[in-house]
Amino acid sequence: MFSKKIFAFNNSNSLIASVIYSILFHLPIVFNRMALSAGFHDRHEVIGIALTEFSIALFFTYILFSLISLLRYLYIILILLFFCFGGASNYYIYNFGKVFDIGVLQDIISVELDLTLEYLSFKLVLFIFISLALSLFIIFSKKFRFKKPYHLALIATIIASYLVATYFDYKKHKLYINRIVPQSYMPFNVFYNTDLYMRKYGVFNKQKAEKVDLTKNFTFQFQNDGSEPKVIVLVIGEAMRGDMFYLNGKTNYLNAPQLSKIKNLKSFKDATSSASSTRVALPYMLTRAKSGDWEQAISEKSIISVFKSLGFKTAWIGAQGAFTNLDYTYGPIIMEADEIITKTEIRKDLGQSNLYDEYLLLYLDKFLQKNQADNLFIVLHMIGSHWNFDERYPEKFKNFTPTCESSSPASCAHEQLLNSYHNTIFYSDWVLSKIIERFENKNAFLMYASDHGFSLFEKHYFGNAYEGKDDLKEQYDIAMFAWGSNKYIKKNSNAFKAIKSQNKVSHDYLFHSLLGCSNVESKVIEQNLNLCYKRNNDVKSK
Repeated sequence: MFSKKIFAFNNSNSLIASVIYSILFHLPIVFNRMALSAGFHDRHEVIGIALTEFSIALFFTYILFSLISLLRYLYIILILLFFCFGGASNYYIYNFGKVFDIGVLQDIISVELDLTLEYLSFKLVLFIFISLALSLFIIFSKKFRFKKPYHLALIATIIASYLVATYFDYKKHKLYINRIVPQSYMPFNVFYNTDLYMRKYGVFNKQKAEKVDLTKNFTFQFQNDGSEPKVIVLVIGEAMRGDMFYLNGKTNYLNAPQLSKIKNLKSFKDATSSASSTRVALPYMLTRAKSGDWEQAISEKSIISVFKSLGFKTAWIGAQGAFTNLDYTYGPIIMEADEIITKTEIRKDLGQSNLYDEYLLLYLDKFLQKNQADNLFIVLHMIGSHWNFDERYPEKFKNFTPTCESSSPASCAHEQLLNSYHNTIFYSDWVLSKIIERFENKNAFLMYASDHGFSLFEKHYFGNAYEGKDDLKEQYDIAMFAWGSNKYIKKNSNAFKAIKSQNKVSHDYLFHSLLGCSNVESKVIEQNLNLCYKRNNDVKSK
């Protein structure tokens, strides 16, 4: 027979723990959600909704804590974990406007460990330490014991408040289902969103054993427009917003002085991304899959394989990493290239822990020198405007001051955050101008597109990887432009005229435009998504 010490942890303890847990960790989520809802202006309505949400969260938390208290040691372990989760949750709410959801998981898994660590700070440790200390005090304190009448009265109050809250909620929304499943509340949301992420985006090592090779199922024809090799370049930016890019005329920050001087450059003023995280966006950018068709995005080979089949030498040169066999999204896409340079190789070669995008130029030069006589398709993957902003550019590019030097964005004034963010664009502008400079005397066509946008505390959100395109437009608003060398435009003048007429574009255009603007012909190319297709007379531009 098991010892009684294993069973039946003091029920008063679990009751008090659930009340304290709800006050500390549910109320911040509730008020965060209210702050993000533009429709809630009336103070009484906000208080009413907060009480409703709190009552429902408290009810489910009490049920959970009571069940696990049946096993003493399980209760101790889980309460410690739940309070740690709660402390971390509050830290991200207060510092990033982030509530734990599928987007936070994307944000964590989409980047390498060192970039994830840049979201951490001493404050996070402090939040978790205080929460942990409080949980230990609650668990082992003998003061948390009620006499039976008070104990039953509190339980009755919790149940009654839950019933009243769900009743009034039903009267307003005519819906119970969102209240039956406590997916929005700590610690339930940790398990719910982890499961949702795994089901939606899969788990590690879920690579497609045999990706569909478009070149085996469709015909692709390439006819160069002269004796000189053709160079096609895709530059993938990081977190650069279209409304923060000076060339689009929506900001007073002069953060693109170099690109402003470059001829034959068309910036698309109304460009949107297919996703709000790198991990999800890149497969859409490099395949023919349209936004929302995730299964196609991960089941087909990318545009890199198409160019390879046409005799192009291909390269992936990136300041970010490749997860390769630990990832099934864009890692396998990178592996399709003939030559692969990622952060790991650059760090090993240069002995630098913090990489700047200008380092890509060294490897670009080597690739161009080695393949002078070949048609080329090159992908350059920048680290761009990834948080922490001040780590993304050298000191000499600190053009806008003062900046945010803290790892906690909530600790900085909004002007400081904006200055730091615009400095990343100011630096990207210089790097991009240097990239273009290398192709000015070649038969070259280049497209730049950021992988996603970024929230700078609009609606209290900071960062990216949130889902909700309608509510969080700044996370899907991206900088995107096309450029052609004089030699390219001389042979493709109508194509570039077609490009100049466009403004409203998206990631969906990249696959079809990179092929179409390269004079590649195939039934796979959708002309309505080919920027080089002259729509006014329905004649394909050559």
